[in-house]
Amino acid sequence: MKRAALAVFLAGAACDGGGLHPNFANAWVLALAVDVPGLDPTNYAATASITISGSTGAAEDVCPTGGGIWSLTGHDRSASWDGHNVPCNSFFIPEKSCSLTLTYGSGSLTLTGIGNSQDSVLRGTGTATARGCTPGEVTLPLTFEGVPVP
Repeated sequence: MKRAALAVFLAGAACDGGGLHPNFANAWVLALAVDVPGLDPTNYAATASITISGSTGAAEDVCPTGGGIWSLTGHDRSASWDGHNVPCNSFFIPEKSCSLTLTYGSGSLTLTGIGNSQDSVLRGTGTATARGCTPGEVTLPLTFEGVPVP
């Protein structure tokens, strides 16, 4: 009887989670705030797609010009990526007539408003290094906010 009760408990614990919330799995319109010293703060949009499996996931097309993948790990409404230098293709900054290249370092994402997947909001912070438009390489703080693609 104790083995049966333990099996039921463990099955319930596995179903209850330990994994990422299912609303992470979505296509997201992300607004990425980039604040490079010497340039006006700028927002760039990316349409990223997140897939999950248990406590891991992948966010694809996270770069301002498309491409780039964050390998996510987490639990429930929080996910993070770390130690993966994700290079992005350069993009043009009209105000400075130069191109900027970002390489994502680490960061975290938080999911809020989880009643209906279309009501969810994805918020995050992270770091990146930037080259171009700056003397040398600069480490930047990043902020993200995203909503599901309608």
